[in-house]
Amino acid sequence: MRSVLRLVVTVVLLALAAAFAGSVFCPPAHERDSIPAAAERYREAPSPGRLEGEAEPDRAVVTKGPSAAPASVERPGVLRVRVTDPDGAPVDLAEVFVAWAERDGAPPALHGITDGDGLWSHESMPFAAFEVHAVKDGWFPSEKVVVAFRGGEEEEVHLVVRPGGTVEGLLYGMDGRPASSGWIRFTQLDTGEVRLTKPDVRGSFHSGPLTRGAWKLEWLDRQGGEPLREVAWVAAVEPGAHYRVEVTLPRPEDRSTWLEGRTPGVRVLP
Repeated sequence: MRSVLRLVVTVVLLALAAAFAGSVFCPPAHERDSIPAAAERYREAPSPGRLEGEAEPDRAVVTKGPSAAPASVERPGVLRVRVTDPDGAPVDLAEVFVAWAERDGAPPALHGITDGDGLWSHESMPFAAFEVHAVKDGWFPSEKVVVAFRGGEEEEVHLVVRPGGTVEGLLYGMDGRPASSGWIRFTQLDTGEVRLTKPDVRGSFHSGPLTRGAWKLEWLDRQGGEPLREVAWVAAVEPGAHYRVEVTLPRPEDRSTWLEGRTPGVRVLP
């Protein structure tokens, strides 16, 4: 009987020991931690293998904000301008104008003067297209050349200007005072080409470059008016020739103000 009782006690003790072990190593569902996310459960999973010689897969790195470096560094362009006459001789003191090619009506972006070798340059040209031409007092302007800078290019532009003949003068009244009224008309007698210029407040005027040939100077009281008979002069113009003249009008109407020894007409100055 005692052996049976001892056996029962042993079985009960073994059952209690098993229950205690299960509660420690396998807690009930309400006492367990939450199930980890899939990324956590497979975090330690090995990466897929790669064959020998197989290219390493691309690893894109995205950077946002001002810390992102540009793909390439933009370098300014260099513009070099050479101005010559039709024979290739350098022209100094020519004015070079650089204008925005795609901005109609905008003022010139750059302006420079050629040196004794007919050269002018600018080394900080921005990325854009520009229209370049050259002028010089008494010379016919060059053609306009368009040049574009897209990535730090060095561009050289050759511009050709042609010399013309010029006539400059001063307009006076018979009282010896400068006159600024009316217009000075230059007419090419061979071709009929006409140039009109208005004297400034000091009575000064300039013909601009004239082609080779005979040019007649006249004074008009208004555009389209008849020339004054007392004021007329013809100049034989050659490229590079320069005339200085003094033009006197039979004005004002009050003759008492006229200076003695002064006569209407055109006088060529030395």
